[in-house]
Amino acid sequence: DLEKDIITNPFFHGKEKHYLRAQIARIHHGTTLVPKGLYRPTEDDAKEIEADEPEDEENKYTPQTENQILLSNWSHYPKGILQNCRTQHMDPEPEEDDERDPEDILKEIEAKDPYDARLKFISEDNEIEHGFPAWNIRLHGDKERQKTIRGKTEHNGTVVLKSNRWPGSVTVWKGVNWHQIYVGNGHKYEMKNYFPTHPPYIPVDPEDIEEHPEPNPQEVEAPPAKEGEGEGEGDKEGENNDE
Repeated sequence: DLEKDIITNPFFHGKEKHYLRAQIARIHHGTTLVPKGLYRPTEDDAKEIEADEPEDEENKYTPQTENQILLSNWSHYPKGILQNCRTQHMDPEPEEDDERDPEDILKEIEAKDPYDARLKFISEDNEIEHGFPAWNIRLHGDKERQKTIRGKTEHNGTVVLKSNRWPGSVTVWKGVNWHQIYVGNGHKYEMKNYFPTHPPYIPVDPEDIEEHPEPNPQEVEAPPAKEGEGEGEGDKEGENNDE
């Protein structure tokens, strides 16, 4: 149910659809990798990247299996997620009494929440809890190159990278191709896997209803006598006295 409320700790402000969107973005930005040397930052903007394609085709870099065994030869492809939960800072909207230039305000924001360098090596990733590395890498199959029929050599080994921060994320390198897959529960690695939820919010008391005092028979005034009603009673009393 994408419209279901999320009951979690810490509190999540959103529905199931917002939670899934946020987790998919976090996993994608943290585990999508590319081999070193295939991309480079653009000359106009260091926050953007482009394919590294030299004019001379012979000088084109081709990653080799022997190189891809090292963590320093793998880079993060997407932009990093900032503290504002976005990949870039929005243009500031100065207040009415703020006379500063919007560009100066944006520079202050970027200084407090700087961008990560593009194509950051995964070897520079911070360790997770208790000193565990962020990534595990291993070579499976052949350890050395083998000669082919045409007299060339090729490496038939398979390089496998596993993310320890996002269990279930696997990157596989074979020959000159690589593929990535994620099969997990959508949560980061945590030593503590039990977080009790907060109690529900206490309902707010409704507004008091205007109260009125209940009628008291002793305090209710007698209705006024009708015309002639008092005179008739007096005549009857006088007749009785004469008798």
